[in-house]
Amino acid sequence: MIDCNIYNSDDPVEQLGSCLEVLDKIDEEISSKELHLDMRNTNWVTPFTALILSNKIIQSMPKVSYIRISGPKNKEVYSYLSSIGFPLGKKEKGYTYSPINHFTKDANKAANMVFDLINTTFPDILKGSTIKYIISEFCDNVEQHSRFTNASIMAQYYKKKNYVDIGIIDDGISIPYLFEKKRIKFKEDAEAIDKALHGTSTKNEDGRGKGLVSTKDIVEKGLKGHFYIVSRNGMVTMEHGRDRKLYKFTDSSLKGTLGYIRFQVPKKEVSWEQYIK
Repeated sequence: MIDCNIYNSDDPVEQLGSCLEVLDKIDEEISSKELHLDMRNTNWVTPFTALILSNKIIQSMPKVSYIRISGPKNKEVYSYLSSIGFPLGKKEKGYTYSPINHFTKDANKAANMVFDLINTTFPDILKGSTIKYIISEFCDNVEQHSRFTNASIMAQYYKKKNYVDIGIIDDGISIPYLFEKKRIKFKEDAEAIDKALHGTSTKNEDGRGKGLVSTKDIVEKGLKGHFYIVSRNGMVTMEHGRDRKLYKFTDSSLKGTLGYIRFQVPKKEVSWEQYIK
């Protein structure tokens, strides 16, 4: 039985370490063909945490014959996880969120499902093309680069706090591994991620590799939000008005890549066109 002791914080960076520890324990437990995740003492879950854990459970399903999840004692957390379809996902729309949507192919179809949900659940100012551009770029990167088997996406609008979280995670080959295959030099995994965010492309075509850069600029400069990329043993975080930070994980890693953004709902619509490279 795995104790899902996730750090009680709204900050994705603070939660990530404990999430990766749980992923390592899942890898150890599935060798016995069983998976029992004990979330009874889990008192706070963000879309960031839910995406990572649910995607890992989906990855593990073909390897185990038994899965059990003991739900949180905290009624609010239990209700939240149920509403977003944790861990297997669901298609129904919610009032302020698009629930977890797992997919094994056709990332653009998954993006369109999120668009439909945004059109019916998000504030009017967010129903334009900018948020949809960001989600499309995330999904295009998964489709074109990751060689994924399982991917997951969700979005949530926090009405009381007036901010939005959007994330997508895949179990693919990771940004650092792709750079290694293309013989692009870097020292640490976070440096490879940083190179990708500066426009270094793994495709030998002019004009490629700019989608992630433009997405980063829209979030950081246009929406004045936070941008997180986690891949293998590294993470890069960006926040409007602050220097980007690079992190190295020494004991754990994330299989694949997670792209995650958080921003306050703007007072007026942000146009994505001015940030396209």
